[in-house]
Amino acid sequence: MDFMKVFDQTVREIKREVNLKVLKVPEIEQKVLDATDDEPWGPHGTVLSEIAQATKKFTECQMVMNVLWTRLTETGKNWRFVYKSLTVIEYLVGHGSERAVDDIIEHTFKISSLASFEYVEPSGKDVGINVRKKAEAIVALLNNKEKMKEVRNKAAANRDNCSETMKCLVDQGDFMKSVIVSYSPILSSLKPFVLSGRTLSARKWHATFSPEGYLDIGKILNRVQRGITFMRKKDFRKEQLVLEDLVLEYIV
Repeated sequence: MDFMKVFDQTVREIKREVNLKVLKVPEIEQKVLDATDDEPWGPHGTVLSEIAQATKKFTECQMVMNVLWTRLTETGKNWRFVYKSLTVIEYLVGHGSERAVDDIIEHTFKISSLASFEYVEPSGKDVGINVRKKAEAIVALLNNKEKMKEVRNKAAANRDNCSETMKCLVDQGDFMKSVIVSYSPILSSLKPFVLSGRTLSARKWHATFSPEGYLDIGKILNRVQRGITFMRKKDFRKEQLVLEDLVLEYIV
């Protein structure tokens, strides 16, 4: 793992904790800051949805929009702050509250000014074009009221469909639970088996069942989650331990 990437990630994590616990930065404000950081990915759909939902509350809407307008003032090598903020703004046009959309419309000129954003990396790659195209697309949408109405209606319809789908999944989940509970006494009596070339021990096999002989879903999910968390941290932790003292000095 690249040393500087580990170092930068550790610094960001510590600064984030300082913001939340020491500076008492509101959670939604920190969420927007995270969504519009300089990482070469995101913001992800779940985060965008949470931010859009937050704009339905007056105070949180103000926080969200203030962070976005501040991010848009970045220049040069900080182009990702600008680009990702425009991505959030574009999403809010379709999924945000009417209050958020009105605020965005009032800032149309500010967004349109980014159509001339310039930044060329030392390698010669023009990354400013990403900002320019995104700004142009948003302004075109804001200037087309019918299109904007169509986008918002489609987003609302998708949310309704998603709600129905989730309800079906919950119903199916309840059915599967009943099936598992019905058959788990039979499963618990089976011998340990071989899976993907590895033998599951009798102890681990029987540990997945409750004393009454039912499959313990909660215990299985907890073990899976611990395994995922361990694998994510395994490669990162060694470098992080080496860097912690350096990072603390860097922050202070």
